[in-house]
Amino acid sequence: MRKWVLLVGVAFVINLILLLVVVLLLPQVKGGIGVLWAAIVLTAATVLIKPALTTFLTNRGTRLQSRASWLRGKTLTYLVDLVVTFAVFWIAVVFSSVRITSFWGWFWGTLILWAGFIVYDLFEDRIRKRAGDLYDRATGAGT
Repeated sequence: MRKWVLLVGVAFVINLILLLVVVLLLPQVKGGIGVLWAAIVLTAATVLIKPALTTFLTNRGTRLQSRASWLRGKTLTYLVDLVVTFAVFWIAVVFSSVRITSFWGWFWGTLILWAGFIVYDLFEDRIRKRAGDLYDRATGAGT
């Protein structure tokens, strides 16, 4: 239970921050209070759909390569992650009141989320450990 609370809780906070950045920086993206619901939808898509879609696309991509070098593998990984980021962003926008008025809103919004997901991935272990410590302190499980 603790693992899922941390996974979903941290993902929700990160997704909310990233969506607020997208709405505040891009005039082509309109949000308001709908950003909160979009963060919930984005979190659900990130936790439930993103891993399966990433695995599927990565497996398809590696089958197409005869000999994958390290650089090709990294490039494939980041391109797949970019496509999956667009997919979960699209799901969040479709099922919320967030509106995107132009191609550039989709383009830059996806890139901002993608960059945020990469940064989050780099610090994920530390963030989850800190969140776990706070969770234990709040529930009294650590004492």
